[in-house]
Amino acid sequence: MGDLLPGLFAKSGLKDIKVFQSDKTLPIFPPYKEKEQQILLKQLMEWKKEKTGGWDRKKSKKRLMAGGASEKFFETMWRLSEQDFEAFQNAVKQKKYHKAGGDVFYLVSGRKSKKS
Repeated sequence: MGDLLPGLFAKSGLKDIKVFQSDKTLPIFPPYKEKEQQILLKQLMEWKKEKTGGWDRKKSKKRLMAGGASEKFFETMWRLSEQDFEAFQNAVKQKKYHKAGGDVFYLVSGRKSKKS
């Protein structure tokens, strides 16, 4: 959605549109002692356990199929995601999981035009 906001802001008449991209990373590596690492790992586990985030099966299926995917494709991808998450959990438990971490985040701002 962040990629689309500048255009949507312009279309709605906003001025002085500015876009900033986060350069924050979140590396994860054993022994996972950094507070941010612990919070992230806890959050990932909670999303899976509570079936939220990307783990809401019904919402995930609806979104994927709305994009034209078949039910067979969804089932295959869901199974692979489950397997990947299990491997992730095992690697964390064994203190072998590591990655550079990070996602793309945008801050997009604009101002309303002053009316005369």
